[in-house]
Amino acid sequence: MFDISSGGNPSAEMSALALQGANAYVGFCGPCDLLNHWSGGFHRGLATNVGGSAPPQEMTSNGWHFAKARGLPNRYITGIAIDPKHPSTVYVTLGGYTNREWVPPGSYLDPNKHIGSGHVYRSTDAGRHFTDISGSLPNAPVFTIVLDRSQLVVGTKVGAFISSNPSGTSWAPLGRGIPRVTFNHIEMKPGDPNTLVAATYGRGVYVYRFP
Repeated sequence: MFDISSGGNPSAEMSALALQGANAYVGFCGPCDLLNHWSGGFHRGLATNVGGSAPPQEMTSNGWHFAKARGLPNRYITGIAIDPKHPSTVYVTLGGYTNREWVPPGSYLDPNKHIGSGHVYRSTDAGRHFTDISGSLPNAPVFTIVLDRSQLVVGTKVGAFISSNPSGTSWAPLGRGIPRVTFNHIEMKPGDPNTLVAATYGRGVYVYRFP
């Protein structure tokens, strides 16, 4: 019900999606691949129906708009999590440029002047402004994020980590015996708020139960 290419970016394509009831956030990029797009460079964006001109309503265009996303670096949006009690609070994770590890942000000929730092960001005004809450996380791409009541869990290129609070004040490795490998996707088990399921790249799937 909303065309993410309508903002003047005909090559825009979705990179991340989060839904909470009628509330929705969509991360996109275009061009998403820096290689062969040196002149235009990489561009990311965030669209949402939260905080718009009309209340969100499923299967309609009500409230949809492009969030300003001030403070959010110009890198690939890999994951999004919505606070279920406060939909205007949203968390975004960042990677580099699509899967081109050999053409990372800041490469030769890259025109991007807003690479920034950090890989986990938080907004409390429906994506108009973002703050870096990466804190003590390793400086590595983050691919997935979930909000479990009062904590954040992220999957990164070097393992899974859990925050001390929703503000990301401090981070620690998730659980014991979990390998320090790439975590591609993390989800809470449906109907069980105490169990988390995490999928790795090449090392199988792990289940973590909160104390």
